Amino acid sequence: MDSLKELIGIISKHKTKGLEPISPNLPLKNKLYELYEGIYSNEFTTEEEAIIQLYGDKKNANTNFQKLKKRLEERLLNTIFFIDINKSTHNDIQEAFYSSHKNWATIKFLLGKGARRTGIEIAKKLLSKAEKFEFSGIALDVSRILRSHYAISDYNTEKYSKYNTLVQKHTEITNAEIKAEEFFYSISTLAKNPKHSKTDLVKIASQYADQLKGSISHLKSYRLNITSRLVYVYRYQVANDYINLIEECRNAVNYFETKPHQASKTAIFTFSFKMLACYIQLKKFTEGEEVAKKCINLVPEGKNNWFNAHELYITLCLHTRRFQQAYDAYLRASSHKNFKRLYSRTTEDWKIY
Repeated sequence: MDSLKELIGIISKHKTKGLEPISPNLPLKNKLYELYEGIYSNEFTTEEEAIIQLYGDKKNANTNFQKLKKRLEERLLNTIFFIDINKSTHNDIQEAFYSSHKNWATIKFLLGKGARRTGIEIAKKLLSKAEKFEFSGIALDVSRILRSHYAISDYNTEKYSKYNTLVQKHTEITNAEIKAEEFFYSISTLAKNPKHSKTDLVKIASQYADQLKGSISHLKSYRLNITSRLVYVYRYQVANDYINLIEECRNAVNYFETKPHQASKTAIFTFSFKMLACYIQLKKFTEGEEVAKKCINLVPEGKNNWFNAHELYITLCLHTRRFQQAYDAYLRASSHKNFKRLYSRTTEDWKIY
C-alpha cells in the first residue's frame, strides 16, 4: 500500500480547485472514497487494517480489496497529469521539467492519433525549452521526431538538415551523460564493496575522471557536468585529499553559479557542503563558517539539507568553542516543525548535541 500512500500524498498536496481524484459527490459509504480517505488520514496504515474496516471478515475480502486498490491507483494516476505545475510551489526549473515531460507525452499521443500538425507545433516549442534547460533526453527525442517529419511527412531539405544536425548534437550529449552516469554509479557501488581498497578506488575514480574531462570541456549539459564533477570530487574524497577536493568543489560551484536558470542551487549546495566538511577537517574555521552560512541560505528552511547544513555549522561552532552560537543553531533546527520528520538515525545524532 506504500505506492498508494505516495500517490495520495502528492495529489493531496497539489490538489487543484475543481479537480478531485475521488469525487466528493460519491456517497460517504462508497468503498473507493473510504479507502482514499482512510489512507489520507492515516486511519489505514496497513492493508490488513483497511481490509478489516472495509470488508470485515467477508468471504473474498482480500480479493475484493486488491481490486479496489487497483481502481484507486488507476484513478490517482489519471489525476497526476492534471496537477497544476504553475503554482508558486514550483521554481522555474521544476515547472520546466514537469511541463516538458507532460508536453512530450502529449506529442506522442497526438502523433499516435494522427494529429500531426498539432503535435509538430508543440514539438518545436518543446525543443526550444528543452535546449534552454538542457533536458538532453527530451531534446534528442523531439529532434528525431522533427527530423522524421521533414524527411517523410512534410519533405523539406533545409529543415531536415537542421534537425538531423540537432539529432547528432544531442546524441553526443546524451551518450556522454550516460557514460558519466555509468562511471558515477560504478564507483558508488564499488565503494560499498569491502573487497576494494582505498587505493583501488582512487585509481579507478582517477581513470574515470580523466575520461570525462574532455566531454565537459565542449559539451553543454547540466547533467553531464554535475555527474562528472561528482566523479572528479570522489577521487579526492576517498583519498582524504582535502586540499584538491576543495579546489575541485570550488571549480564546480563557479561553473554552476553561471547557470541561474537551472537547478543550480542544488548543485551549488552539494559541492559547497563538501567544501564545508573539508574546511572543518583542515581546521580552517573562518573559511568554513562563510561556506556554512552559504549552505544554510541555499536551501529552503525545513528541508533535509537545511538540517544537514545546521549540523555541520554546529560542529564548526563547537570546534571554535562558540557554544552559544552552536546552541542557537541547535534550537533553530530542532524547534522547526519538520525536525520530527527526520529519519530516526539522523535525530539520534542531534540528541548527542
